[in-house]
Amino acid sequence: MPKIAAATVAENRELRRDALLSAAATLMQRGGSFTVAEVAKEVGLSRSAVYEYYRSAAELIADVLVDEMSAWCDVLADSARPGMTRARSSAASMKATVVRRRARSSSSASRTGRTTPP
Repeated sequence: MPKIAAATVAENRELRRDALLSAAATLMQRGGSFTVAEVAKEVGLSRSAVYEYYRSAAELIADVLVDEMSAWCDVLADSARPGMTRARSSAASMKATVVRRRARSSSSASRTGRTTPP
């Protein structure tokens, strides 16, 4: 029986799902495409265990993209301030996006020990 890292099975499933999403996002940043086996190796699970969470690599990619788009929308919403001109709002949004991208690349590099290209 696998070890449970959380207080409940449901919480443990959520932690594993988050780990799978994070690993897939990291692999996408490194080279764009990946296999379910690569994601499994990154997380320390068997390939068949990944299929308990996702039916295919395409489904996993879709979840990564949904998470990224949601986070990006939050960045854009947070960067806009009432009374800002469109130009200032656009500039603030771009700056926030670059800062988020750099932070994500840094955290990815620190987790994997690898650096990602700019």
